[in-house]
Amino acid sequence: MSDRTYDELYQEALTGRLNRRDVLRKGAVLGFSIPVIASLLAACGDDDDETPAATDVDPTSPAVGTTPDVEVTPEDEETPDAAGTPEDEETPDTAGTPEDEETPDAAGTPDADETPDMAGTPEGDATPGETGAVEWTRDYEGTTIRWSTSLAESERMVFDDVILPDFEEKTGISVEFLQIEAADFIRQLEAQVAANSVEIDLFAIDNNSLAPLVAGGLVEDLSEYEDMIPAETLEALLPVLRFDDTLYFLPYRPNVQITYYNSGAFEDAGLEPPRTWEELLEVAQAFQEADGIGRVAVQGSPEGGGGPVGVTVTDFIWQAGGDPLELNSPESIEAFTFLQELSPFLNPQTPTAKFDTMNTYIANDSVYIGQNWPFGVNVIVEEAGRDDVLAYSGWAGPAGEFHVLGGEVSGIPLGSPNREAALVFAEYLMSIETQELLISELAWPAVREDAYGAVEGWQAPYFEAIRESMENAQARPNVVYWGAVQGIMADAFQQIVQDGADVEETLNAAQEDLEREASASAKKRAVRA
Repeated sequence: MSDRTYDELYQEALTGRLNRRDVLRKGAVLGFSIPVIASLLAACGDDDDETPAATDVDPTSPAVGTTPDVEVTPEDEETPDAAGTPEDEETPDTAGTPEDEETPDAAGTPDADETPDMAGTPEGDATPGETGAVEWTRDYEGTTIRWSTSLAESERMVFDDVILPDFEEKTGISVEFLQIEAADFIRQLEAQVAANSVEIDLFAIDNNSLAPLVAGGLVEDLSEYEDMIPAETLEALLPVLRFDDTLYFLPYRPNVQITYYNSGAFEDAGLEPPRTWEELLEVAQAFQEADGIGRVAVQGSPEGGGGPVGVTVTDFIWQAGGDPLELNSPESIEAFTFLQELSPFLNPQTPTAKFDTMNTYIANDSVYIGQNWPFGVNVIVEEAGRDDVLAYSGWAGPAGEFHVLGGEVSGIPLGSPNREAALVFAEYLMSIETQELLISELAWPAVREDAYGAVEGWQAPYFEAIRESMENAQARPNVVYWGAVQGIMADAFQQIVQDGADVEETLNAAQEDLEREASASAKKRAVRA
């Protein structure tokens, strides 16, 4: 940031030539830090006298702010929050739909003629699918909505200092944070819905925690708001939003792992970043022979119910052409056999490698190559000053290159007391201005193709790796018992990869465990029904 650029913007804000919205947009595009943006906002003073955009909607009815038509596109090892807090390491099936008997339609959704038009979306003359800024209405001015999400401290600061004030300025709606982790959230929502006393208006949750919400009838059917999804939404994100062809969720924040590597170490060794399993094994062997210790790591930590290692195992099974719900298939056996072959050349810290420790191992040169979520760009490159650490999408197995699609989606609890105002905020989170800000400040991947113009120059190669990886991303099977599947995978990984157990025998036992969990889950659903 040049002093001249800041001074020019400051003077424009001070003299009223820029309003708060302009400051937020320009500050995000220029990559200004939160404190810098805050100082520019202060120079704007109070913009309350700014005349709200007129609408063509009848003032006596809830106005429709329509956001451009969207087709949406969709991390579970717990998708770490971009600042470094993992989510529940969950991510649904490529098709995004659990088995039919697991996902009954949510009950209790009002008929279309009972639901007021959505407010806060672009003006009535906006064309669906049109790119550009949304003009927000103030039909729910004075409303406070309660938003359940899980944010790290640095993420929360961006929301508290920039995003939420801007949203309230545009719409008159204030947002109260509820910091609830995914497992606790589902239990709390079940109790609130059962008691007909829902206190949550909107939630953001890991995309692998969705099946229990739908199966339990805890979320609203959002089919009538499909046009709210931006047309620019990444295609990969769309399947996870639906169950049985019914829209229950809206895009908010996608995530996918990329591969970080120490370019200097590779250059010194005369090696190229691996693009296949065979090349990965060759690289691992070469570094181990040269340094006397493995320099390649995969996320092998069983923490969080097996989330980190669950992502690793799922990736490799898919790359072999298998299904993570069929652990003893020939393809799954091939994936675990390869991991066992790779094991002697892996870094000894592999069993503890996960979303946060992997960043540390790469930044301190313990590991020369490893996969992690995109927030590592800020941690490794910007904070640790390791601009020699580059990134690309990763390697492919016999069936191709595949990555677990992680991230969070937005949903409305059944019986939300402020449903329509909550939908305004959900739409605001999908807007290009908000998505650009989340890219520039938090290095979050965007849900929209057109938001990547906010990427700073130094970030561009990393976001290109993210986009390439996203093209090969798919959701994990969205079954209610996925948490148990991850634990079974973690046990199999330890026995086969770390302890050298027989692959086929171990996976046959693992599959028996998995099928018991599936059966127990089906019985629970039958009892509830």
